[in-house]
Amino acid sequence: KIEERSTSKKLPINQKQRQPLDLAGFKAIHEKAPAWLQLAMEQSLVTLQGRSEICNMKHVDYHDGHLFVIRAKVSGDTDMAFIKIKITDQLDELRRRSLTLDGTVSPYLIHRAPERRRRQWTEGKPHWTYINPDYLSKAFAEARDQVERFASMPERERPSFHEVRGLGARTYRALGMSEEAIQALMTHAHKRTTEIYLDRGAAALTDDDYNPVVAPLVLKEVLK
Repeated sequence: KIEERSTSKKLPINQKQRQPLDLAGFKAIHEKAPAWLQLAMEQSLVTLQGRSEICNMKHVDYHDGHLFVIRAKVSGDTDMAFIKIKITDQLDELRRRSLTLDGTVSPYLIHRAPERRRRQWTEGKPHWTYINPDYLSKAFAEARDQVERFASMPERERPSFHEVRGLGARTYRALGMSEEAIQALMTHAHKRTTEIYLDRGAAALTDDDYNPVVAPLVLKEVLK
């Protein structure tokens, strides 16, 4: 009898061994990606936000000279999850490009018009143009696997969309940005009780409750 192999993540064979993404790899995948995914990749590289935050960014989150972001994954643990990124020319350019993306009007920065608006594909979505984070990951993987360099790797080693954040962080560090500033932008912090979120509730947030951070990356200067 052949015993079924354990799926425990403690076993090295079951652990993901994603290779870090470099700028050359980013550009190669970017070239294969549809326009909406290109925009998502660029927004993540500049802001260091993950797939959920990228998918949930709205145009109304841009106001008073900042892009307001709540990193849902850690919003119950730390007030570092609430940030406002100072809008640069680069961030404004990405926002304006979103407005003309495929001619579709959407409240979401990253969006796409499905080929067919079937009810089963739109039910449960906050908007019919909304891109689910899992779909974002899938689309990234499809574009990545069109690049010979990545297609030849074992699947477990191929970089995922999550690696865009790491690339952005390393790029900022190479450009001289402090570890503290990168940490703040990535919303990394030690776990602790958050009065704002737990006691007052997210609905009671004011602009002053968001930590001011900067994301000065200029894409044309690093993606040469």
